Amino acid sequence: MKLFPIHPAPPRPRPHQVPLATSRLLTLNISSSHLSSTSGSTPFDLTTTRLLPHINGINSISDIAHLANADVSLVRRSIAHLLYYGGLLMLDVFTTGAVYAQTADIGVIFADVGMQAECARYIATGIGQGHGRVLANDDVLRLFASTRHGLTVRAWCEENAAPLDGVDVRRFMTFGVVKGLLYRVHKYAVASTAAGSGDEVKIAVAGAAGNGEQRAGDETPTTAAPAVDMSMARYMDGMHSFDEICTALGISEKTVMARMREAGEVTYIYR
Repeated sequence: MKLFPIHPAPPRPRPHQVPLATSRLLTLNISSSHLSSTSGSTPFDLTTTRLLPHINGINSISDIAHLANADVSLVRRSIAHLLYYGGLLMLDVFTTGAVYAQTADIGVIFADVGMQAECARYIATGIGQGHGRVLANDDVLRLFASTRHGLTVRAWCEENAAPLDGVDVRRFMTFGVVKGLLYRVHKYAVASTAAGSGDEVKIAVAGAAGNGEQRAGDETPTTAAPAVDMSMARYMDGMHSFDEICTALGISEKTVMARMREAGEVTYIYR
């Protein structure tokens, strides 16, 4: 008889999230694998086996499904299984347009010399090949101190070009998020007004659905407003991050913003 620990169910992973392995998944014995020494055995199924090579902390679940030629719903279920046993943690998609800000725990690294050195080794490029440089602890602290709300990764890199020489920026941000020092600031859209107002909007929506003829007795002309992009309007409620929207529609943030402007006035919220 063997007792298995019961873990709380993790939140269901979303297609736009990025899994990061917390153990060496590829070196595990597939027939009797253990995600940790205390989590019990959990044999990998075929889908999980196919997606393991693509879990690198860069690919989103949607990317992994494409690379593994697997259904997204099956990949999400496999990722949830690995999350349950503590083999993974979830990150956000990394882009140079992303914003990272300090959490209330940012002071931890300023008081922990060991964490400073750990970060310096983790973010250094070329160390495994026998070259590259490791930042001084003071430089690591300056980089963390320079992160702030409203500053994109691209702009942050321009401000810190000299100390970032030989630094993997993605790994720096990942280290900060994993340690609870930084958090990703997400961008959301809220429709202020649609393309038109009042009865004009109703007619525009009807026209988009293929029923654009004006009924007898209508006083508002059907040409008063352009058709509303309903595929985009559904995301303009402040509940969908741009990561989610870009992944769901398979388009860039620049294209998303252009289509939102066509759908009406929009306010962007960062949180």
